[in-house]
Amino acid sequence: MLFGSLSTSSLDQAIGAMSLREVAAGEVVISQGEDGDAFYIVEDGNFDIFVRRGHESGAGGKVATFGPGTCFGELALMYNAPRAATVVAVEPGRLWSLQREPFQMLLITGQTVVKAQYEDFLSLVKLLNPLTRLEINELGSALEDPVAYETDEVIHEAGKDEDGLVFMLESGTAETVLEGPDGPRVMKSFVEVGDFFGEWPAGCGLPPGARIIATGKGCRVHVLPAAVIQKHFVPILDVLKAGLEAYPAYDAVAPHSTV
Repeated sequence: MLFGSLSTSSLDQAIGAMSLREVAAGEVVISQGEDGDAFYIVEDGNFDIFVRRGHESGAGGKVATFGPGTCFGELALMYNAPRAATVVAVEPGRLWSLQREPFQMLLITGQTVVKAQYEDFLSLVKLLNPLTRLEINELGSALEDPVAYETDEVIHEAGKDEDGLVFMLESGTAETVLEGPDGPRVMKSFVEVGDFFGEWPAGCGLPPGARIIATGKGCRVHVLPAAVIQKHFVPILDVLKAGLEAYPAYDAVAPHSTV
């Protein structure tokens, strides 16, 4: 939460600096590429978020809809960058706005928690390169703290999560092991920061009976539930699924590749 670490007095100051803005259906609140002058919190109404990629014309494609209690517009103020998206009111609504200067003062004092706390890590993940800064920031805000696994500890077994579960390697190493008639074989190794493994949707991505284990000195992974995948990976779902499913047949793995 952007203001989650503010003291009571600082929170009161932030609230006091906000002003109410009434918006009409179809009104453009911010436009991609323009300079940012305010941060917004939605009190009432729904707002569509559009991102223009490459040579797309107009506002681009819709990537999300924000409702009451959500916020937007912070990226341009945090990074002194142009707006990363266009926001349009779906219906009449009410927004609370905080202008650039008081917003940046809150950041300078170090009393806010920056939503993009994992931005440096996510910037190393090749799969995420097609995502915009807005999408990377939103994904970063959705990440939970990484989970640590010791050597040979099982991270995931095929079919164990009914909704599907994906893991993103933050550090260390892991591998997928499959039991077969000639014993267990290593089907794939994960050694690079940002490697993905797991199943999504459920039943897709791991050979039946396979398990993923930590190797070397163990590893740390970010767990990505199905809800996070469905919300934040839309532009790269096909690439993600193809990578998760890219396993050789058991018989195609050299017999010496065993655990």
